[in-house]
Amino acid sequence: MKKLSIASAAIGVAALAAFAQPALGTLGNFQRNSLRGPGYWAIDMALSRLIAFGAVRKLELRLETFNLLNTFNWGDPVTNFNSGQFGRITTQAGAPRILQFGMKYDF
Repeated sequence: MKKLSIASAAIGVAALAAFAQPALGTLGNFQRNSLRGPGYWAIDMALSRLIAFGAVRKLELRLETFNLLNTFNWGDPVTNFNSGQFGRITTQAGAPRILQFGMKYDF
């Protein structure tokens, strides 16, 4: 059985009519992990600076960012066969860009 990308099914490349509900009381011939959702990627980064005040006291400044390039990642498709949205991707995976600043003082 050829593996189909559910993302291509959502945009009409693979016909959704190729999927059918199996007869009542029987298992279908659909293999596990035959459909794959779209890929996911994000760039996370942290910058820090340590500033010393004398021999013992230190100040750490930290900037962290998650999903630095603010990449939109598609979520998984609807897999409920009885849904009118079957095969469509209606969600976003992950979060939009997040920046946070932190400061730590050691004494």
